[in-house]
Amino acid sequence: VAFKHLFLKGSEDVANDTQAIYTRRDLLEHLAFILEKVAQGHQSGWGHQAGGGTRLWLCQHFFCRGYINPSNNTFDTFNNI
Repeated sequence: VAFKHLFLKGSEDVANDTQAIYTRRDLLEHLAFILEKVAQGHQSGWGHQAGGGTRLWLCQHFFCRGYINPSNNTFDTFNNI
């Protein structure tokens, strides 16, 4: 699943789907939608992947390899993503 399927307003899960923004107003509407979704991320299902870990764990697992320290909820990342 790409970020566009999680965040972009009006997107659908179609393999050949493309998104285009044509006006400044469209851009601002899409950015507002994205920021609202990010701000509410802790309340939605994608933040915890059906309860299977914290958002920090999901970020580390899917986007960068490193080590999570559970005692203080921090992580060290490797430079090669």
